[in-house]
Amino acid sequence: MGFFKKRERVKVKGKFFFLSAVILLIGIGGVNSGENQVLFFFALTLAAVGVSGFFARRNLERIEIKVSQIGRVFCCEETLIPLEIKNKRFYPRFALWIRKEEQDTFVGDIPSRSTRSFPLRHKFKRRGYNSLPPLILWSEFPIGMVVRERKFLLPEKILVYPKIYNVKPYFPEEIMGEGEDRPDMRGNEEVHYVREVEEAEPRKIYWKGLARTGKLMEKMMGGSFGERIIIALDPYGSGPSFEENISLIASLGYYLWKNRIFHFLFAGNFQDEVNEKNLDSFMTSLALMKPGTREDSEQLASTIKKMFPRSTVFLALSSDDSPMKHRLNSKELVFIK
Repeated sequence: MGFFKKRERVKVKGKFFFLSAVILLIGIGGVNSGENQVLFFFALTLAAVGVSGFFARRNLERIEIKVSQIGRVFCCEETLIPLEIKNKRFYPRFALWIRKEEQDTFVGDIPSRSTRSFPLRHKFKRRGYNSLPPLILWSEFPIGMVVRERKFLLPEKILVYPKIYNVKPYFPEEIMGEGEDRPDMRGNEEVHYVREVEEAEPRKIYWKGLARTGKLMEKMMGGSFGERIIIALDPYGSGPSFEENISLIASLGYYLWKNRIFHFLFAGNFQDEVNEKNLDSFMTSLALMKPGTREDSEQLASTIKKMFPRSTVFLALSSDDSPMKHRLNSKELVFIK
């Protein structure tokens, strides 16, 4: 990822003015008294102030900041953003600081022509693509009289997944089964349906369909007991309830995957069982999902009825007048957070 520098600013501390006043008095005293030692001390202290501003400026020249490769980022969770601070000069930089949203963090020294990794803590407050706030790199090296600041705006967007809760969904006993017959036990399995895919594990390939149509078909397996768990996020809705449902569906996908419960989940562009391979696709779909219309809800209801005509569908609803609620054999999802 790249970087963009906006501007540089100079700040003078209060002790600078105090020392300047002292230096001025020393200079006046040296002129009036004619003492060379006083004039020499005046010149020395004046040079120290000038050197402070000069080195503070040079300490920030030709520095680049960029975000290195980042992992999964979730809304409302504190995340370590890996920054790379690169010194492009042949001399080292000393005592650097980074300010983010009025919070200062000490970076330290960076050797000549080298890059230092620096983890920056940040909490994103909404899902979707987000930008980091402006970062201010500053230095008061060497004697703290003058502070030089350089403002960095990082143009790259960071994809933030929905907020994750620790949830346990409630499903009726006739859906889940009891004891050794629970679907999450993955006992005796049977083919519930097949679907066209681009790749599949050899044991899941529907070879008869491949030989007949030339298309790769995957067998979707499920327990031979109870009903399949079909979950759908209704696209129709808006506001806090819609955002809450997105977070709950994201949490539910994690729960079902970790507990190995057979399911099929409709959420935005995602229509599949959540697993390790498609977890990021599932989260990305939810992160970028926008409120839909009644037509979107009706279209999704038609798709579900076609794929699972006799199954009970568990719905996450944001509106009581949703078409999905009335067109499907549905139950509303119940979560325990």
